[in-house]
Amino acid sequence: MLSFNQDIAVKQGVIDNLKQLAGQTDKWKRQSVSWNGQEGSLIGHILQSEDLQDWENLGLPKWLAITLDYFLITSPSLEEGIKTGIGLVEAIPVGQNLQTLGSTYLVELLSHKEYGLQQLSSNTELLKALDLLVAVHQKSVQGETVAASEWRALRKQLVAITNQFTDGQIEQRMGACLEAAAWDPINSRTVVSDSVRTWNNAQSHVVISQHWSAQDDIDIKALLDKIYAAAKAEQETKEAIDVFSLLEVQYPEDATRLKNHMKLQREQPAGFWRLSAQHLQTLLSKV
Repeated sequence: MLSFNQDIAVKQGVIDNLKQLAGQTDKWKRQSVSWNGQEGSLIGHILQSEDLQDWENLGLPKWLAITLDYFLITSPSLEEGIKTGIGLVEAIPVGQNLQTLGSTYLVELLSHKEYGLQQLSSNTELLKALDLLVAVHQKSVQGETVAASEWRALRKQLVAITNQFTDGQIEQRMGACLEAAAWDPINSRTVVSDSVRTWNNAQSHVVISQHWSAQDDIDIKALLDKIYAAAKAEQETKEAIDVFSLLEVQYPEDATRLKNHMKLQREQPAGFWRLSAQHLQTLLSKV
């Protein structure tokens, strides 16, 4: 299975069509492998169908289709998603077997020296599991066949480790990412997109939690409830109570801190989205 069936004209036709549609945001749908005859996702527009067999007939692996649409669906804005998606398609080489590139991408994402998961926790069990998972993907990259039973055993081990942690712990989010990545991209069309999603969640959580804790959530909710109750008691009409405006007036420091937290919640996932998309584009361009 060689990309674009070794025909550069096929790739160019795909790119030309996408660029023609780029400015028509009403023609794009944020749904995976979506096509209704006029509007569609990135993959829908390329195939003009929802049949991933048509994608494979172009010599391209299914994991790549789902991942490209993932970046469109989760983009900070539709315009940025379209632009990034087209850039990713442009980076796909012609005449290459890309099946194992899914594992290559996951190895880099999971263990990169700057933004790999090993940076998130010092938990020994998780770090050993990360090393094992990376080693299994590397076997696939090197052309070795990894038995389905080996993947299943790995997932079972990862689930047992992750279940030791509670929701909200970074170790739980890290474990969830490892679980998501413990599938063979050659056989699983969603493993790469699921891994990118959970990787983004874990990375964003670490940054956000440095500035805002679970106790902060409890405290701000209690404060907003207090403000609402006081305003309700003094209210003479049935007008809606804007607790956030009241927070700014009565507790300006808390209001500023909450605004900064909400801004971080928007910016961090977007930043890691861009990082993961750029990394895939770089890998594709180097094949």
